[in-house]
Amino acid sequence: MASNTPDFQLKLSKVNYHDVFFVENGSETFFKVKVCFVSFDEKSQKEKLIPFNMLINADKPEEACKLIAERLGTCEDYQITDVNKTNILEVHFPVETE
Repeated sequence: MASNTPDFQLKLSKVNYHDVFFVENGSETFFKVKVCFVSFDEKSQKEKLIPFNMLINADKPEEACKLIAERLGTCEDYQITDVNKTNILEVHFPVETE
């Protein structure tokens, strides 16, 4: 049996996401969406962009942007600056216990 098993390598890496959204009955493709929130720096008197990485499953990059915008709701001071397809196959959320 072992002689018929192909060799493969598994690479795991930790990635920090500010938010992870899972759309029920959605696509199996995950996109990393970079959202920059606009903040005003009193000291420098300039607007400052604060980046947050978010993960969401969608069929296309356009759908990922739309779904993120829906989840951000009425928050208006943000820009979606980057959307990238990931190699992520599955996301497991921790089970909450009481």
